Amino acid sequence: MKTKFISIIFILLLLVSSCGEDLGSGNNTENPEDVPEEDVIVETSGIEINPDAQTVLSDEWTQNISVLDSANFNLQMNENLIQKYELKPGSILVSNKGDGFLRKIKSIGIASNGKVNIETEFCSLEELFKEGSFRIQTKPDNSSLRSGIEISKATTFSLVANNPFADIRGDYTVGDTFDFSASFNNGLQSLSLSFGLVNKLQLTAGVKLSGSAKKCLYVQRLPRIVTTTAPPIVIVPVISIYLKAEISGKPGPAECVFITGYEAKTTISYDGQWHSSSTKDYFQTFQKPELTLNDKTSAKIKISIEPEIQFKIYGVMAPYFF
Repeated sequence: MKTKFISIIFILLLLVSSCGEDLGSGNNTENPEDVPEEDVIVETSGIEINPDAQTVLSDEWTQNISVLDSANFNLQMNENLIQKYELKPGSILVSNKGDGFLRKIKSIGIASNGKVNIETEFCSLEELFKEGSFRIQTKPDNSSLRSGIEISKATTFSLVANNPFADIRGDYTVGDTFDFSASFNNGLQSLSLSFGLVNKLQLTAGVKLSGSAKKCLYVQRLPRIVTTTAPPIVIVPVISIYLKAEISGKPGPAECVFITGYEAKTTISYDGQWHSSSTKDYFQTFQKPELTLNDKTSAKIKISIEPEIQFKIYGVMAPYFF
């Protein structure tokens, strides 16, 4: 029961949606350079890897493996690689290729022209790490973030609107130290992950809506955090910027102008039970929303602009932390 719960919370498979359906012209989904190896501090103690785990590093992966199905991660592999690593159903494949790869082999097809189709299935960190602990720390690299961000995008939310718009200007940076640690003893014993974000964004928005809505305006990939351990651990932070709105009463057009200004810090931990804590320290420049409604509108409206951080661990999205 515990393992199932951990898998759901810690991995969430690929069901968590970010801004994939609404990227727009303001997105930067290109892969920035990795965090420099010398800037990633890794501490390990007593690590014991599942004997069925095999690591295929990026260069060897590129030469011998192709992904046939990016949804189910079915692979086509050169037959000689299967023989080299003595792969079989139940073997665990780990790689630092792309966003990282951690899957278990479910079945191996019959070779044809030196190629073999392989079906894979989900594999948790608990299955990879049998014993021991690790800790990964690094200072965030903000060089890939856009300075003086400007996003101008029409958004209709859930109702037809008269000239709706959302204009965002300002800066956001990743603050504090990324700190990820976990320990295993025939299962996950403890886990801690903390990250910070500094948000200095100004929003001017005009909308007409009822109920509530959440619209993704921008996506930003941060540099990969890759360890040189065996096996390598690959983590990719992803920032999404959302426009959130909620209205009660009679709907009508509304304009809102305000500046967000805060430094946030969130920590998620596990010690047999899951815990989370989050703080937001607002700057003096923070302004509460100033609303303008037309004379015929009787409504209360809340609008905000929020950066949110997700993490891809071995290519799989974990939950939002902000």
